[in-house]
Amino acid sequence: MPQLLSRMDDSGWLTPSIADILEAGAPPPGEDTVRAQAQELRQTMAAAGTPARILDVHQTPAYTLYITAPEQGRRGGKRAGSVNDFQTGLKQLSQQHKDWTIGFLPQVRDNTSAAGIIVRTPQHRPLRLRQLLVSNTFRDYSARLALTMGVTLEQQLIIRDLEKTGHLLVIGSGTAKRHFLQGILLTLILLNTPAELRIALAGSHSDTHDALLETPHVLGRLMSSPDDAQRLLDGLVKEIVRRRGYFRDSEVRTFEEYNSRLKERGEPPLPRILLMIDSMSDPSWQANNDRWPPSVYDLLVNGARVGIHLVLAADELKSPDVPHILDGTISTQVILRSAAKDIVDTLDNFHKSTLRFVDAFVLSRGKITEITPVALAAVPDDEMERAVAYWQQSGAQRKQEKPNQQLVPSSGVTGYLKMTPEVAAALAERDNHASKPSRPSAGVLARAAQKLSGMDDESILQRGRALAAYLGWLGVGPLQDVLGLSMSEAQTVMTTLQDEGIIELGDAPMLRFVRLANNPFTLEPTPELKAAAPDLPAPPLDSLAEATASVETETPTPAP
Repeated sequence: MPQLLSRMDDSGWLTPSIADILEAGAPPPGEDTVRAQAQELRQTMAAAGTPARILDVHQTPAYTLYITAPEQGRRGGKRAGSVNDFQTGLKQLSQQHKDWTIGFLPQVRDNTSAAGIIVRTPQHRPLRLRQLLVSNTFRDYSARLALTMGVTLEQQLIIRDLEKTGHLLVIGSGTAKRHFLQGILLTLILLNTPAELRIALAGSHSDTHDALLETPHVLGRLMSSPDDAQRLLDGLVKEIVRRRGYFRDSEVRTFEEYNSRLKERGEPPLPRILLMIDSMSDPSWQANNDRWPPSVYDLLVNGARVGIHLVLAADELKSPDVPHILDGTISTQVILRSAAKDIVDTLDNFHKSTLRFVDAFVLSRGKITEITPVALAAVPDDEMERAVAYWQQSGAQRKQEKPNQQLVPSSGVTGYLKMTPEVAAALAERDNHASKPSRPSAGVLARAAQKLSGMDDESILQRGRALAAYLGWLGVGPLQDVLGLSMSEAQTVMTTLQDEGIIELGDAPMLRFVRLANNPFTLEPTPELKAAAPDLPAPPLDSLAEATASVETETPTPAP
């Protein structure tokens, strides 16, 4: 199940406690308030000639749901009316309480002969992400890529697992989209360590999530333009091919089996990669619809099997916002209310008075398309800021430790245990048995050094430095693809750049570029960068400046 307290992964990263990051939110109204509302509901409905009895009451911070049924008549067991007659009484109730928001469910899921009356008063407050994550439904879900899609009007939590659905399409705009996407990112970095999940951000609206750049989860910089993002997309497509090769060589079929094999060999796990593109509706992206959609299509069809997942956002569920080539490739879609007019008209037993309580519609496409109206959780910026601060602090602690030192077990709350004699002994034992990252053999180092030493200004090392600065990260794959190096040569370059402090320490497949005060790169693309990747478009100057600026007091991002 998802760990709502601290959890340590095999690489020594410790996740935060949800209670330390997310606000509890407002509680539902008290029993006295609910009792008074229920009494007034019965009296008003009876006065309108449609007496009703209340079968059950479901409370959330955002509204109260009263499950009701028509009152039985005194003779012959006949009903005094039907649920359709309730609307007369509800209209009268709305006139009496101008500050109440009232919705009507003609039918509830668990009792088709009953109806639902939804009441929101000024005492109610928005749902919060923590209230969804601590629910038993989510706690019992056995996946770290489980995401909350929202809560139905009948207060059932909707969960989708990216490991199973593969990808997610979000349609709509405005504040609701920002909260929903921020909730996805926040949930993922709460439940997954940088060794387990890496995140890439692209699209014209990706700067909305720029706070996430300060966490060790993020690969490189924001790729706002389609030209910048194309290199990333092409690299991920090649990563699919590489990972398939890894699986084939290890004689496994799934991502989980491959990581289990790596664990048996004492090697670091292969992280999942999440690419979020926000938004495909930008005019500059639509103007390049002949370039990036084929790469995205390839990732959608083949990426999830090897641990690469996409979250795509657009304003409308039609072309050119969603290119035709992507039609039918994403089974799980979230259509925000701002873009759901056509969907509302197709729903059965959906009373439009409840639209005021609905933030989005979750579409699950299969043999039959299921459409579920949901309310979303509010995710304020300060919650993301606390999560970012936690990972910054966690990274700084890791940097201060010895390369082979392991973290002590979690106490169930965020942070490390106090140093006791028992803990000190455990750490010493782990230090003695911890395996160091593997390095290329002496022969490989000698041959690579000889090859590198004869290239002077166009040395592979210099081009590797430039490539790391441009991408914001580096791995064996880009060195092979861009510089044409062999596996052993690329590993040697990675080792050398780690020793120089150009990329972070560690033995993960993807290592972040370390921004140092004495960085040799300038604001303009250097000749080395052009030589390393001549077909790369020049990045925006402010992005390149951020990657190469003098930051005397900055702590380099630690290795996973």
